[in-house]
Amino acid sequence: MKVLILSHFNPWYGPKIFLKAPKTNIDEDLNSIPSLMDLYEKGFFIHSFKNFKSANYLFEIQSEYGRGNSELLLISIIIEKKNDVNLNLSEDLLKRFSEELMQVQDAYKSFYMDSDVYQGDPHKYEEVKDLFFTFYEYFPKESILLKRPEANIFVYGLSHAGKTTIIKNLQNSITDNPLPTTNVNISKILINNISIVTYDAPGQSNLKELWIPYLNNQNGLVFVLDIEDKDKFSEAKKTLYDIAQIPKLKDLPLMILLNKVDLAKPDKELLTDELELQKLQDRVIKCFYTSGLTGEGLSKAFNWLSLQLGESMKESNLIDIGIIFSRWHEEDGVKIVSVYPKDELIDPDILAIRCFSISQFVFGEESFEKVSFILPFTHLNANAAIHFDSILYENVRGGELPLSLIVFFNDKIPRAIIQQLTDFIFQEFDVIKTHFSDKGKVRNDLIRIHKQILKKVRSYRPTVKALRLAELKYQSLFKAARDAILILDKTTGIIIDANEQLKKLLLMEFEDIIGMHISQINLSEEYDEITGKIMKQINKENIPPINIFVENSNKKRIPVEVNANEINIGGQSVIQCIIRDITERQRSEAAIKEALEKYKKAYNSANFYKELFTHDMNSILNNIQSSIELFSLYVNNPYKLAEIKDISEIIRDQVIRGATLVKNVREISKIEDTNLKLKKVQLEEILNKSIKSVYKKFPKKNIDIEINSAKYNYKILANDYLFSAFENIIINAIKYNENQRVIVQIMIRKINQIEKDYIQLEFVDNGIGIPDERKELLFKGGYKREKGGRGMDVGLSLAKNVIEAINGEIWVENRDDLDYTKGCNFVILIPKFS
Repeated sequence: MKVLILSHFNPWYGPKIFLKAPKTNIDEDLNSIPSLMDLYEKGFFIHSFKNFKSANYLFEIQSEYGRGNSELLLISIIIEKKNDVNLNLSEDLLKRFSEELMQVQDAYKSFYMDSDVYQGDPHKYEEVKDLFFTFYEYFPKESILLKRPEANIFVYGLSHAGKTTIIKNLQNSITDNPLPTTNVNISKILINNISIVTYDAPGQSNLKELWIPYLNNQNGLVFVLDIEDKDKFSEAKKTLYDIAQIPKLKDLPLMILLNKVDLAKPDKELLTDELELQKLQDRVIKCFYTSGLTGEGLSKAFNWLSLQLGESMKESNLIDIGIIFSRWHEEDGVKIVSVYPKDELIDPDILAIRCFSISQFVFGEESFEKVSFILPFTHLNANAAIHFDSILYENVRGGELPLSLIVFFNDKIPRAIIQQLTDFIFQEFDVIKTHFSDKGKVRNDLIRIHKQILKKVRSYRPTVKALRLAELKYQSLFKAARDAILILDKTTGIIIDANEQLKKLLLMEFEDIIGMHISQINLSEEYDEITGKIMKQINKENIPPINIFVENSNKKRIPVEVNANEINIGGQSVIQCIIRDITERQRSEAAIKEALEKYKKAYNSANFYKELFTHDMNSILNNIQSSIELFSLYVNNPYKLAEIKDISEIIRDQVIRGATLVKNVREISKIEDTNLKLKKVQLEEILNKSIKSVYKKFPKKNIDIEINSAKYNYKILANDYLFSAFENIIINAIKYNENQRVIVQIMIRKINQIEKDYIQLEFVDNGIGIPDERKELLFKGGYKREKGGRGMDVGLSLAKNVIEAINGEIWVENRDDLDYTKGCNFVILIPKFS
């Protein structure tokens, strides 16, 4: 059982469970977990309750909502009470979760989703939830338990000998956790920190066939004899020997329980003669007088058995070792010369081929060199120490024959121990090279190497436990990490380990990732360049992360941030690369940058339009004010009727100008605030509409607007505001014109730029013109018109926004290249509809 709980101290409701995984049928028992926040100080602690035990870490994160600007949180892992906890490893893992949570910006908002006072953030809730369940998924329960050695013993004897009574007695005094039963009653007892699974076989003769499947994988035998039932001694002896002398069981420790001493006085000589125990003296054997009913002698007997099991398990579980020696064959490819032990490895040919295929990245394509590295084979629960070398050989291309000697170790043996054997294995490799094609000699060499490795590993036994614990500690943190991690062999660049997050990042299986060379990962930079950056990170301090793109198996380019460092795992120095997917970060940064640019643009535009609007409106009001003052002077003078009529016309023009100004500002606001849809339109219809509107607004002005176009029915993509753009350009020519006759020539033609068709419109006027040094600034927001001069106004700003909104361009030139005072030429390019 493994349950993970995150508790939160709510300032109004007190401590409560925030997240839990998985949903179990013991929820009521778990409700007491949050209350631990009131009982313990911040930090790590163990708590026992009912049939459970919890490893806990109490910590705070910063908060704008919580008391004292912090939120109090408790992360707890719940396991069965009978298990012992690896305290250091549990603390490291739970503390790691707290550190990961602290890195979530504004994480405190996730805890107030149901609050009526504070505003929760659903995005932060999902981020915290994802972190929690990722941690749960990869939190390896097995790694935080101090696992006891487990042994299987087969308990047998005749019916009514007292087997079940003995086991029940041991269970009641030691544990109450029986396993599910079958016809053979299977139970678990704990003796001297060894978990013993007992197979209580039925004693009836007609049920003995049921014993057969349970005789495999046993570590010890217990025979129970009812000393009171002397009539069945002969049958009991036969049963004892039938099992004890089975070849696969004959080396197991045998314990004989002379049971029911509470009912009968034992006759030692009679029992020894009847059972002929002297015939079993070639094995570990011992007899004990016991009573299953009272428990007499059971403790002494099973203490002895646990000692025997412990010794035998040390020998049998030390290590499983397999060795493959292979060579290259011109016709057959990789060819195995010998394997030892023959049945130890599954599909040795495939293993040898895979190891040879990896060699191309170690050796190179042409020349060979002596090299070794350690590679995990997860499906075998083994680490392979792969050793490559070559010899001069005339019968192969290039004159060099590659050879490999691969030693597979049980994965419980730390890498550092395996690495210490490298020199010894290469020495033996040199011996094999002298007769590499002689299968008999090579087999003898492998047998000798196998024995020597076993002997050397046994000599390292005191350091194995410490190194193994270090490896387990790292593996637990490694698997629970939120970032992708790969481990590189420092010498060869081979990937020797990877976590689940890397598998998800690359969309590849572990079997395909492990054993790859780092150059086989599709990165946006060349191999030499990226390895140079990695070594720079390792050898120097304060080097920033490496930002590159990695391509997964679906050909998707993913931006990542790489931090590399050299670490020691169980005594072996390797390179660890932590790879963080920064897709979301880049999106957020881009969104923030875009928002800032929009804000800056909006702010600048607001100030710009404010100045324009203020200037133009002041001009209008000043004109009206001046006209009113003249009107007051002439109103009683009958000879000034013509002047009064002109003043009225001026006031009327200024009112129209003011209305147009307000309309333009409103339209600018709409264009900037919304994405206006473009539609197919006839250019001539919009232009004619604009010209008619201008004539209507200035009925008494002498205006001559002329259109010159070879073809007039051009189609373009535009919005409803193009009419206003054209109108304001023509009005600008009228407004800043001192001639009695205002002339505006509009020339239209099709042009091609960068293989794209455009419609070019030129609005050529005879106005006052714009100096050359001011033309570039005209459409750049910061341009200020001098008094009496011609420049940017709200109308031109609207025209600029409209033209850009339909993917066009606008700029201004001189009507006369040599004299700007002769007037302006406003040039517009609009993409032609095709």
